[in-house]
Amino acid sequence: MSALRSASRIAGTGTLLGTTIKRVFVHPSRQRRGYGALLMHALESEALRRGIRRVDLSASLPSKRFYDRLGYATECEDYIPVGNGKRLDYYAMAKTLDAGR
Repeated sequence: MSALRSASRIAGTGTLLGTTIKRVFVHPSRQRRGYGALLMHALESEALRRGIRRVDLSASLPSKRFYDRLGYATECEDYIPVGNGKRLDYYAMAKTLDAGR
């Protein structure tokens, strides 16, 4: 798990579980200030440190553009049924990491 702190408060968090990046969250008051990109770079660096060269994640519809800008490629669009005829749409995305960055 990685966490970013700002003024002694946690600004964001995320987890690398195997090759999958999960639970990436930046506090709404800290969004659009670069914290998300810093957090993702920290998670990617940790993956490289562990010898992982390709990471994957599930992106919500609102977060897809963020991951696109970070170089993640959409592998497929899918959904999870959540009941009452509703569904949670998401994108399965992946990125090959550059060990030389």
